[in-house]
Amino acid sequence: MRALVALLPSALALAACSSPFTNAAIGYNAILNEISAAQQSADQLPVSGTATYAGYLLLAAYDNTGASDDFIGDVDMDATFTAAGATLDGQVTNFQDNADEQPVAGTLRLNNGVLDRTASLTNPDKPGTQHSFFVNADGTLTNQAGDTFAFDSVIYGDVVGTDGSLLTGQVSGDAVINGVTESAGGTFAARAD
Repeated sequence: MRALVALLPSALALAACSSPFTNAAIGYNAILNEISAAQQSADQLPVSGTATYAGYLLLAAYDNTGASDDFIGDVDMDATFTAAGATLDGQVTNFQDNADEQPVAGTLRLNNGVLDRTASLTNPDKPGTQHSFFVNADGTLTNQAGDTFAFDSVIYGDVVGTDGSLLTGQVSGDAVINGVTESAGGTFAARAD
């Protein structure tokens, strides 16, 4: 998470420039503004039907020195609602590298996700913390220098806004960086289309 704190100000500083990275950072911050003004609402989710969520994933892979590689990607996630909550799946694509604002090859698959309207899902990284949803985020990214980052992570988060219109969460897990297992972290924000 250390790198993500540094990522947001640098992304905001680029607002005068126009690049895919800057546009994604601006979009991410717009969703965060909506989230900060909304209240949690998992209990207000629809009991049937579907929704598509679009947003952004800020992702960091930390090497053994504590340095990180930071990426931002476009989230496209589908929810199928039931009386209990929803199932979630989708993908994160169009990654950009924060270091050089260059495209990053690869996709993270969002799968096996669950949305619980009682907000009683426990985060294994923070015992005692309850969330409304979780979804696995797995896949491999390759930057312009040829470095590979194989992510095995999970997003835990909450539902906010009217009828579950906004999702926000934290990423935790592992990243195998050029064959060495290190830690991964990040943040997630999406809104229903």
